[in-house]
Amino acid sequence: MDFGDHARGSAPTRRTIYAAAGHYTVTLTVTDSSDATGVVSHQVTASTPATNPIHFVGASHSNDGAAKFKEATAPSGAAAGNAVLEYFTQASTDGWIGPTSISGLSRVDGYTYGPLETIEWQRTLTASDLGATVRFNLPMNSKGALTLGVYSGVDTSNPIDVDVAAGNINSTSHTTPTVTSPARDWVVS
Repeated sequence: MDFGDHARGSAPTRRTIYAAAGHYTVTLTVTDSSDATGVVSHQVTASTPATNPIHFVGASHSNDGAAKFKEATAPSGAAAGNAVLEYFTQASTDGWIGPTSISGLSRVDGYTYGPLETIEWQRTLTASDLGATVRFNLPMNSKGALTLGVYSGVDTSNPIDVDVAAGNINSTSHTTPTVTSPARDWVVS
């Protein structure tokens, strides 16, 4: 097999990694036991890998304990165009009001496990969101947990394609649910 870049192979299964993007002619030559030969060629296009792979930028969390508000600030290092994922966990009967400050957060999903509820939002950060504080309010002291996670290199038109959750509130350990994703997708746990 001739891969068009001076790499050759004779194994039943062969692959190559091209040094540069471009068009190449791949030629397969097959010879049978009677020395008869067949040749087929095809054009292939090698592309440059993505220049902006997904990276975890940072996270921020609200304070522990009971309070009348929970807040977290977009982590340092966040930039316009990054994706922010926000998770807020509360007692399902509390009724916290929020999120505030970062406008345009889209609710992705919510999960209730026994007495606890977690709600998830997403947004692509703008310049005015940098350093902003997300806040939830409640007229009485209660426990809640707010987490902001920021990622770069995310498809801003669809930061979250599939969302899976598993609850184990009566345990001190957590098992991440099994997720099947297509090639080139990223899984965040």
